[in-house]
Amino acid sequence: MLYNEQKLFKKTRSYYHGATSINYNETNSNFPWFFITTSFMYAIIYARKTENNFGVIYKYHLNNEINIFNAQSNYDFLRLKKSLNVSAMEWDEIESIIFYQDWALLGESLRNKIANTLKNLGYQVFF
Repeated sequence: MLYNEQKLFKKTRSYYHGATSINYNETNSNFPWFFITTSFMYAIIYARKTENNFGVIYKYHLNNEINIFNAQSNYDFLRLKKSLNVSAMEWDEIESIIFYQDWALLGESLRNKIANTLKNLGYQVFF
């Protein structure tokens, strides 16, 4: 399911999924952004689209493995697009991806580990 980012952030300013809310900070629109929700066995992907200066959140059903994937190279980007079958989407850059089970079920230690890893990579983490 593809969410319209302009509607998501500029109209509603927040997206609610289960008990977790994700709020867009109007005062800080710098990239990169990274969002974590409580969607069970989903990946949340944030991609920057520099031409229009907005991103797209793509929600993709996956297995329950936990991996942090950063598409830094063109090879990784093309491989990722092929694996997710999103070749029709014109992304300039994929910011980051996290594959995970229900965020609330991961346990505090693992949640903190993932959050700290993302922060160390330069991402802002909201959960």
